[in-house]
Amino acid sequence: MGRNFLQRLIVILIGLGLAAGASAAVYKYVGPDGQVTYSDRPQQGAKEVELPPLAPAAPPPASTFTPPATTFAPATSGEEKPTVYTKLDIVKPANDEAVRENSGALEINLAIEPQLDTKAGHTVTILLDGKPVLEGQTTPRVQLTNVDRGTHSLQAQIIDAKGAMLASSGGITFHMKRISTLFNSPLGSPALSVPSAAPFSKP
Repeated sequence: MGRNFLQRLIVILIGLGLAAGASAAVYKYVGPDGQVTYSDRPQQGAKEVELPPLAPAAPPPASTFTPPATTFAPATSGEEKPTVYTKLDIVKPANDEAVRENSGALEINLAIEPQLDTKAGHTVTILLDGKPVLEGQTTPRVQLTNVDRGTHSLQAQIIDAKGAMLASSGGITFHMKRISTLFNSPLGSPALSVPSAAPFSKP
């Protein structure tokens, strides 16, 4: 009874135009023979039917469209990140090493990580006793010449194309040992020059 009632009621509502949002009342009439009829017009003996509220329309199903993955490479700013150096050490000469070289030549080997970025204009500067003596070097192996006898300090720096320092090594100390020209005799004593004797002449 209940299900048939709802189905018939829906048919009546559609027929009366209530499906379009009309709010007309519906009346139920039970005849002498027990037959039930519905109408939008009241009549004697009919009762107004209290209709349940209409359910809101269901939202449309969500779209299942998935856009294709792009095949374009991501845009770049065109500017590469600057090289960040994690290591700059002087490995030769060793700290407190005695370098025995009569000419005063000194070979310097550096450990640089990552590799020196020469494409970006990075160079190496060598400081002897706090003063730059080699600048604009592009290899980790360089050489000083004619270093004076005695104890010296040595340091290395990496400089960018604008002259700013990017990295600095710790300072080391070395001792240049050069043989003095005053010590040429086999016995290790200064050589003495003996003037030649003047020729004897008769008065």
